[in-house]
Amino acid sequence: MAHFEAVARLGGVAKAAQELQVTPSAVSQQLRLLEHQLGVRLFQREKRHLSLTIDGERLFQTTTQAFESIREVRNAIVRQRESFQLSLRVS
Repeated sequence: MAHFEAVARLGGVAKAAQELQVTPSAVSQQLRLLEHQLGVRLFQREKRHLSLTIDGERLFQTTTQAFESIREVRNAIVRQRESFQLSLRVS
């Protein structure tokens, strides 16, 4: 799902590959696999331009919300851990 979300959010395979630190062909392969698993097309492909289909838009809205929730929880955990750090100074 991360590959799909990145492509949809950034508007292209190359940009998503750069963000995810993988090759564009790895991203494309993951998109094809996801479309095969779901049995629907998620993107309209027109000469180097991708746009979301209706099903793609539905999935993007859900994945965006899910990833945002994950980021919020992760940040809260990090903040909580940092607030429990104790510093002792001995002279």
